[in-house]
Amino acid sequence: MILRYLIILILILGFAQAGDHHKKQYHYYSKDLTYLQLSEKQESQMKKILKDYRHHVKKFHKMKEYLFDEKEALFLQDSFDSQKLKAINQELCNRAFEVEARFLKQVHDILTPKQRRAFAKYSDAWDVE
Repeated sequence: MILRYLIILILILGFAQAGDHHKKQYHYYSKDLTYLQLSEKQESQMKKILKDYRHHVKKFHKMKEYLFDEKEALFLQDSFDSQKLKAINQELCNRAFEVEARFLKQVHDILTPKQRRAFAKYSDAWDVE
């Protein structure tokens, strides 16, 4: 089910980006890294980084589902505990930050300054939500 939504999201983002492709040197689709022109070594490293990233995003989404259930249960109680809601939301933000920061640090370490500038233009495609 999540895979279906991910595919739909990628297609939507791809079509949104297609409208202004004539302004860029490379045609860009969400999470397509061909515009970086990675070396063979970088490609190998990036594959490992992406595998790690997908693993951590998957764990994050499982945790997010659990916390959403917690939020629902919190709302259904007779009295609403806004501090508990704040703690749940803070946990979601912290976990998303950890996954994103880990990924961006690993990518930063393998890219050249020129590649970093190119990657930064599309870094929002890698936000953890």
